[in-house]
Amino acid sequence: MVFELDNPKSPYFRSNKKNIDLVDGLSMGNIYVQNLCRNYFAEETSKNKAWIEIAKKYWSGFLAKELDSMFATSVPVLITTEFIYKGI
Repeated sequence: MVFELDNPKSPYFRSNKKNIDLVDGLSMGNIYVQNLCRNYFAEETSKNKAWIEIAKKYWSGFLAKELDSMFATSVPVLITTEFIYKGI
């Protein structure tokens, strides 16, 4: 799972779980979590100068179609970092 959300010992799980718990009505049982870019990079996102261009060119449209096919447009999409915002 993205961010190792199925592993309570994961540092990603702990930080994201805290944020999920702050939003009324959200729980681990009623959220959908997905990466914008589904390939793996040799560099961390913040150090990868090509990440935003790759996200925009190859992945943002793919994710938009996926979300549109799964959810009503009234369902909010939450992002975890400014990099994602810049890549859509």
